[in-house]
Amino acid sequence: MRSQPRLDLLPLGLLGLLALLPPETRGHAAWAHGLLALLFVAIVVARGLKPSGSALALVLVAALGVGPWRALAVAPGSVIEPWALWLVALILGVGARGLPEQLRRGPWLPWTLAGLGGTLGLYAVYQQVYGLDALAERLRQGMMGAATQDWLVRAEGGRAFAVFSTPAALGGYLILTLPVTAVLIHGQRGRGRALAVGTFVLQMFGLASAVSATATAALLAAMLVAGLSLRSARRGWIAAVCALLILLAGVAAFRASEVWDFDNPGNPWVLRAQNLRLAAEMTADHPWTGVGPGGFAESYPRYRKVGDNETRYAHNLVMQNAAEFGVPMGLGLSGFFVWCFVGPWWRRAADSPLWWRGVALGLLAFAVHNLADFTAYLPSIVFTAAILRGWISSTGPAAAPETGVGARLLLGTIATIALVVFVMGHKSDALQQDLRWTADPSAAQRRGELAKQARRWAPWSANGYLGVARARLETIVPGPDAAGQLRQVQDDLDKAVSASPVRPSTRRLRAEVRFTRGDRPGALADALESQRLYPTSPEYASFVDEMGSRRIHGVEP
Repeated sequence: MRSQPRLDLLPLGLLGLLALLPPETRGHAAWAHGLLALLFVAIVVARGLKPSGSALALVLVAALGVGPWRALAVAPGSVIEPWALWLVALILGVGARGLPEQLRRGPWLPWTLAGLGGTLGLYAVYQQVYGLDALAERLRQGMMGAATQDWLVRAEGGRAFAVFSTPAALGGYLILTLPVTAVLIHGQRGRGRALAVGTFVLQMFGLASAVSATATAALLAAMLVAGLSLRSARRGWIAAVCALLILLAGVAAFRASEVWDFDNPGNPWVLRAQNLRLAAEMTADHPWTGVGPGGFAESYPRYRKVGDNETRYAHNLVMQNAAEFGVPMGLGLSGFFVWCFVGPWWRRAADSPLWWRGVALGLLAFAVHNLADFTAYLPSIVFTAAILRGWISSTGPAAAPETGVGARLLLGTIATIALVVFVMGHKSDALQQDLRWTADPSAAQRRGELAKQARRWAPWSANGYLGVARARLETIVPGPDAAGQLRQVQDDLDKAVSASPVRPSTRRLRAEVRFTRGDRPGALADALESQRLYPTSPEYASFVDEMGSRRIHGVEP
């Protein structure tokens, strides 16, 4: 029995790492997330994981699904990373469910979540009071190294995001931890209650600092749903609902120029309506199989109208599932999502710990939030939600027979492959981010090295090949070697087009290279295809006209 707390520390350590170093913003640290997750799964499997046969079958089907979806997707190279994300989340949930029930009922998890939420809330308050201005100034001076221009936009927006990619992501994390902390207060006395109250207050201030209308509204909606089945603690529920209503009113007042001005191009509701229209049009064109996982981001230029948002996500899980997987599979996946994250609130075991109700309420808020946002696609949040879902499983592992060695080895193998792919993809993304900030003209060699590293880490992605092609173009000088170098550039672009045939920017760059090499018909075909893939872009239309009127003066006749 003395070894059980050590086992408990692995998922708790992973939860801490996900919260404080999110993989989506700290890609260079993704190896640590992968290592902790792999150790967690390996130890649980070695101790005799006892999930149901249906859970193992689900993992196997999800693992084998990558092949068919790559064959059906409009952008095969974009399938791998979403597949790894969801497969890892599924495995983490199954692994958490396989923990001994006496550990899952103990006090470790609620206090961990309260501490992490309080820490992030405190950091968000710091950002709101001082940190955002200081960050914006450092970004303007170019002192932050591998950061993106988006960070400056967010810093100047006056909304805290802590360590996450967006303020809504910070809000999405806090709505997972706030209900757990609230229930923890109810079950504590003395110093324990004072500590829980302190972390709760910090989280509420953190949510206020994020100024996220969708996250606040999602938690409020979850609280209202919870009130339908609440038989006790009505005063606490009323107080919480009133506090969230006040907070939501404050968010609306702070962002009045955005939220209520529907002529504002940055109005969040207008942008979301545009995203939903894009998703609906994609679904109409691909009703049975969709555009494939990750295909929404690759396909949106073709459906975008003038003034529409540029986004990678539909900001609605149901619509994005329909667009990417087709209507039948998309509805099935959305139903599974609801069963996983909404179901625990209604399927409470009579003898479960009280704080499990807080976790279930947070998962309900997470599900509601994804009707207007995309936190289900952020590893830090979806992995946390998956672990919490498995943790509060009402069917204890003692009720099932021990899983066979073969099944456990299969699960461990699938987990290893999925985690390796997950780490490789995020390492490549981090290198791509470094590449975008190495803008000094004298650093062409450094950009080339970064591009090649990014391609090696994610050889399935169009981004790596496109980055290498651009880096090679920078270093080409007229001379006898130029023809061979251009041939290498076109080879890279051919692979990028194979990975994502629907990306207009790759087609355009390949048109330039083909024209320079003397392939005018091929260049014109790529130029026309780039315009077809982005019909509302004046830039692509003028490029076609320019391409049609040029004279051939390439390196190779």
